[in-house]
Amino acid sequence: MALQDMTLGELWQLFPIVLESHNPEWKVWYEDARQELLQVISEACPEQSRRNSLIAIHHIGSTAVPGIWAKPIVDILVELKPTADIDDVAKSIEDNGWIRMSESQRRISLNRGYTIHGYAKRVYHLHLRYEGDNAEVAFAEYLRLHPDVAKEYEALKLSIWHKYEHDRDGYTEAKTKFIKQVMKIMEEPILNAHNKEEHRPSHTAEHLLNQVMVRMFGCERSKNAHIERKKSKINYNLNVAPTPTQIEEIEARMNELIQQDLPVTYEYVTRDNIPEGVKLDKLPEDASETLRIVRIGDFDICPCIGQHVESTKEIVFFHITSTSYNDGSFRIVYKVKAE
Repeated sequence: MALQDMTLGELWQLFPIVLESHNPEWKVWYEDARQELLQVISEACPEQSRRNSLIAIHHIGSTAVPGIWAKPIVDILVELKPTADIDDVAKSIEDNGWIRMSESQRRISLNRGYTIHGYAKRVYHLHLRYEGDNAEVAFAEYLRLHPDVAKEYEALKLSIWHKYEHDRDGYTEAKTKFIKQVMKIMEEPILNAHNKEEHRPSHTAEHLLNQVMVRMFGCERSKNAHIERKKSKINYNLNVAPTPTQIEEIEARMNELIQQDLPVTYEYVTRDNIPEGVKLDKLPEDASETLRIVRIGDFDICPCIGQHVESTKEIVFFHITSTSYNDGSFRIVYKVKAE
């Protein structure tokens, strides 16, 4: 018998509510699925690039909240731009082994990991939404920022677990009152205000240049930059001055990255949930607990509240106009030719 031929009661028997203590591997499950979805979404609409479809991918639900028990099912929310065709995106995801669970005009839910023999090793719920339809993101963030509330939520789930072990609708309904109360009282996570109108292409080029310098010279990201539309200046601490050949290579690598049309995406995390490889040493002392992480493809990742292009190809061209080296400080002056 196939799953689609089973009654709701039979499905609930095969897939009971199960709660487990927090498993750090859930974050790995999410990241693996995130990488897959980025690739799938980029191929979903041949006439559109990923930058014209995707806003962000979020890890939501209790598996995204360290320290509390949860169903071992990783929930993922994908926000799409209003111009994206949500059905086309869903079909491409289905072609990669996901099963459509439910849909409405502006929402589609899919899953993976449900088999005729029960749960697979990894189980996912995927929620496709349009931009702004993301209350679950704020709820998970609130729980991460308020461990006492998260523990209350955990206690509620543990108290109703066995009563509704084979009644998923009942389990969900029993949590609804608590969730609505929290949603009513909680405030949106407060991020540091940003008081600059940056030139987006030049600022995004700064991110790329930081990573190019780190990879070429093993230095730290710049802590001293002046980014403007006409020209930008950025300093790096180096033991020796780069050669003319190396400077040419910096410019060449930058333009290769620009032509790769790498997408710029965002996610919001708390300080205790920082992705691997992200350093916080450039943050001001008054930086908020909630941070915005900026990813440029798989090439660069760092916290930033600034403004960026949607993909690197919008930078068009990167040119180093001059360089100087003085007492261990290497300065690059550059400009971009943006669209």
